[in-house]
Amino acid sequence: MENEMENEMENENNEMENEMEKEENNEVEPIQPLYYVIATANFEKQEEEEMSFKKDDLITIVCDKYNWWVGFIDPENPGFIPKNYVKIYEESTISESNSNAEEVNNNNQESDEFEDLDLQQPDKNSKYSDQMEEVLNEDEFVDVFHQNLNQEKKMNEIKIVKAKEEEVAEKFKNSQYYLDDNFIWKKNKNSENRTFEIVKVEKRRKSFRLKQSGAYKIITNPGKYQITHSLQDFIKLSEKFQKEFQSILIPQISKSKNEISSIEQELKTFLVEINSHPILCQSHTFLNFLGISQAIIENPKFEFERKLTSYFEEIGIDHQKKLHDFNYYVHKLESEFKSLKDSMIKLTKQNQELGDSFVEAGEIFNELGKIKFDWDSPKENQEIRGKRQSNIGSTLVAFSFTLNQISKLIKDEVISSAEPLITFLSRYLTLLSSFSQVIKRKENLKSKCDSSLNNLSKMEKNPNQQPQKIAIEKKKHQDLTLIYKNFQLAVLGEMKNFQSNISSDLRNSSREFVTNQIKFHKKMGELWEYILSFLDETEKEKKRK
Repeated sequence: MENEMENEMENENNEMENEMEKEENNEVEPIQPLYYVIATANFEKQEEEEMSFKKDDLITIVCDKYNWWVGFIDPENPGFIPKNYVKIYEESTISESNSNAEEVNNNNQESDEFEDLDLQQPDKNSKYSDQMEEVLNEDEFVDVFHQNLNQEKKMNEIKIVKAKEEEVAEKFKNSQYYLDDNFIWKKNKNSENRTFEIVKVEKRRKSFRLKQSGAYKIITNPGKYQITHSLQDFIKLSEKFQKEFQSILIPQISKSKNEISSIEQELKTFLVEINSHPILCQSHTFLNFLGISQAIIENPKFEFERKLTSYFEEIGIDHQKKLHDFNYYVHKLESEFKSLKDSMIKLTKQNQELGDSFVEAGEIFNELGKIKFDWDSPKENQEIRGKRQSNIGSTLVAFSFTLNQISKLIKDEVISSAEPLITFLSRYLTLLSSFSQVIKRKENLKSKCDSSLNNLSKMEKNPNQQPQKIAIEKKKHQDLTLIYKNFQLAVLGEMKNFQSNISSDLRNSSREFVTNQIKFHKKMGELWEYILSFLDETEKEKKRK
């Protein structure tokens, strides 16, 4: 018995020693990052083992078993985090050298290293802090952290850029936005009942100001079309003109009042007819162009020719600011003309397609007209039935002919009349582009003249300077000044020609277009009346059978 007891005690001692050896040799499993979280609020630590963070901080979580998670922002300063202060951002990318998240969870369930974690007494948990610090100092975790942080920043930048692009695009489409003095789009607070009017300030000096409470409203064909479009960009540009001309008398135009009145009336007709076109009504650019034209008509003091003439003459005086503004205006006008040209080409293409569809429809109805219709009415005799079939056939053939006539009208008249407008726009687009280059050359010449004058002044003030060199420099300056003045006159002449031609060309090219548009709308009205009468007749025939 004694031997047995001794053996048992010896076995127990051996087991205890083995367990102690196991505990001594047992290695702590490394803590793995589970995922990343974003802080939803600021948090200031109360205890040493806790971690402070700010809202929107990106935090790496390594343990999520308790109300207080374990994680870090800086790998060297890990701590406890209240989980109700954060939300999950994305799953972490764990290094190949680490086991996956499922294995970590299984290991935690089988042998949870945080089982005896006492949240009330952080001092007792110092061994876990030591383990975290040991593990989180490794380079691979630091790399993972920085890699994800950089990725987040990059994604945020992309989102911001995309959002900005969408915002700008939306604001350009929306007439509730306008350009401020720095040409930045801003929202108009008074977006309802927006109008603007041009008011004369002083009779003697003939300067103007704009009284505005929003955008200009265009209404044509009351009851049928009501179109509102923003002209804030044009208003801002006009305000720039007004500031430049505060002390300048606008020169009179050689044309008589009757001629000006006639031009205005023709342009009004042009605006009303084009603005009521179902396709052009949907064109943002074309409406903008029409709105500017209509604003010019409604107050002769803002007439296009006068404004351009005044500004061209001011360029001859050569003020740098005015030069810059004119250059801006040239580019602005160039942009408007280009958009208008694109709209006209698109309209021409649509009219071409419309004409083709009428041809196709005409061929179909022509074939239908040749078919002998049988209304399955045995009560009618052969003679009455034959007459009815003949009438239906004739109607269809006539309908086919009408469709073909409409097609011919569109192709031969409407499209061909659009070509002068497109040609006009193309020609002036080229001129506008060349003006920018001319202005640069003029600016360079002016700079050379100023430089030559400065050199001459320095030489004359220098008592040791030789008279011959002064004479040579003076001759050089005189030659440069003469070239500059001649160039100024040439530029001014070209600009005046441009100003004169642009008005007459637009008037001539648009008159034919408007005339044919009126014919087109009239013919289309006749066509739809014909279609309705044809459908009514067909319906009556069906009821008779």
